[in-house]
This record gives sequence, structure tokens and C-alpha cells, in this order.
Amino acid sequence: MAQKFSMNIALDLDGVLWDIESFQLKYGEKYFRRRGIAMVNPNGFGIREMFQCSSREEKKFWATYLVQGFFTKAREQAKEVVWDLRKRGHRICIITSRFNTTETSLLGAVMRGLVRAWLKVNAIYYDEIVFCDDRKENLNKAQACRRLAVDVMVEDRKENLDLLKNLTRVIGFRTRNNQFYEDAAVVFVQSFREVKREIERMEALLQQEHKRADD
Repeated sequence: MAQKFSMNIALDLDGVLWDIESFQLKYGEKYFRRRGIAMVNPNGFGIREMFQCSSREEKKFWATYLVQGFFTKAREQAKEVVWDLRKRGHRICIITSRFNTTETSLLGAVMRGLVRAWLKVNAIYYDEIVFCDDRKENLNKAQACRRLAVDVMVEDRKENLDLLKNLTRVIGFRTRNNQFYEDAAVVFVQSFREVKREIERMEALLQQEHKRADD
């Protein structure tokens, strides 16, 4: 009987589990049009890149639409795939740099609570969650991957992919922002069905490596 391998699988939140791009396009255009601000780069990462607005305006946007974001569902098949991976014995970690979640204030506690509540509402069950400072996102995510001994990370941001590919196996979730990013070390997917397929492929490779080592 083939041996099953338990892997530490890490998932990003905004951009992977949640389609934040579509949300920002829909509500961002509505919000900034009323303020006379046109969209500059629909493929930008985040509100500031998309609308070339100030940090203050970005915070005001999220203060206005945070509730709508909470009631936006996870990506299609996300909960089913995560459930199946855990059932197969894999450990699921959420590594997110959601804004304000590392604050030690009441605001930080509320933001962390909202993330956990959103995951629960969407039936996405996990073994551990790590909140990273969004001001040093790629370095903090790299530290989290090392500490958790992550075997594969599912990520969308280009800067994070560039760093994480040197630390672990990386699956890139294809978005508008990373549509032209290519790297031989990164396998790109466009759905959670494809995430599952790639993880199963990686598991099979580990089984083959283990069998060759035993022979």
C-alpha cells in the first residue's frame, strides 16, 4: 500500500481564499467615482495601486466596505478542497497579512476576530492561522513558512512568490496583478480544483522519492 504523506500546506487569505481583486474592482470603482477619482491601473495590487490614491483614502474605502467584504463568499470550491486536504491528513495553515490584524489595540483584536469569523462562516477549517504585518509582508510570510515547516504555499502576490519560491514549493494563484509573472519554480493555477490537483501531484512525487530511497 502506498504511504500517505502529511504535508504542511499554507494558504494566503486575500487573493487566494478570497477574491479580493473582484471585490476591489466592483466597490472601488463605485466608491472613487463618487469622489472624482478614476481608476488608473485595474491590474494593480490593492486600492492604492488601482486608483493612485492616498493611504488615508484607502483606509476610508475599507472602513466603508469592510462589512460587505465580510459577507462576500470564499472562492468556489475553497471549502471543499480544504476539507478534503485535511481529511487526507494534511495540516492546513492560513498565513495572512490582512491590514490591522497585527495591531495590539482593540482594532487589531476586532480585525483578527473578523478574519476568524469569516473563515468559520465559509466553513474553511484550518489547524493554525498566522497574522503578518502588511508593512513587511514578504519577510513575515517567509518567517512564518520557516517556523511552520511549510511544504507548499499557495500565494498570489508577485513579491511574495519571488521570495517564497526559494524556501518551499509554491503554487501561484493566477490573478490580474500577476498575469504576466512567470517563473519555472512557481506552478500557477486558476481555481481550487487545480490547487487540489497540484497538491496531489506533489504528494505523488514525495511518495515516489520515498520509494526510491527505500529501494
